[in-house]
Amino acid sequence: AGVVDRQLLNQILAPNVGKLRNSDEQTVGYIALESGNELSDLREVVVTKVLDWDGKNLGALVLGFAVPNITRLDSEQKAALSAGIWLRDQLYLKGLNTPDRRVLAQQLSAVVPNEASGHFAVDLESGPHLLFFKAIDPDTQLSPAYEVCLYPLASALREQQALRWKILAFGLGVLFVGFAASLFISKGLSEPVNKIVAGSVE
Repeated sequence: AGVVDRQLLNQILAPNVGKLRNSDEQTVGYIALESGNELSDLREVVVTKVLDWDGKNLGALVLGFAVPNITRLDSEQKAALSAGIWLRDQLYLKGLNTPDRRVLAQQLSAVVPNEASGHFAVDLESGPHLLFFKAIDPDTQLSPAYEVCLYPLASALREQQALRWKILAFGLGVLFVGFAASLFISKGLSEPVNKIVAGSVE
């Protein structure tokens, strides 16, 4: 992750100092070291409280690791799953335009505080998507971070539409065959009846 300016690190961790002081355990979380919107702008940090022999708090050891950029699982497929992190009301996900990012931020801000995980459909400029989210570490003493996966629905909706048309065509075919069969059977049944009627008239 490289060496980080201590003043910058203190500034980033400042909102969580109270929680960290009350924690007796190691905590893992995410912090943003850059002002961008990609996973490379984040660091996964491990904060471990350091105590002396008498249990006096000496401070904390903070280790940071680069977050791998996993926004495209398969770059050759247009329907690849996009993955990122939602942290402090900001979405760190590569390849989104500004309007789509704004829509996702509004939706996540409304849903995430009430649920640790879930999914919802969202309409973006690039088409309809299904968004899945899950808290990475619900017990973290740092700002909660959520893994976000964005799955495009366009191809799935096309397949659904094609399947609907196939079912409709099959149903119409069965209806037509049934109608033709009923005409044939009714004609076959009507001939003996006509003969009986003709015989009774004579």
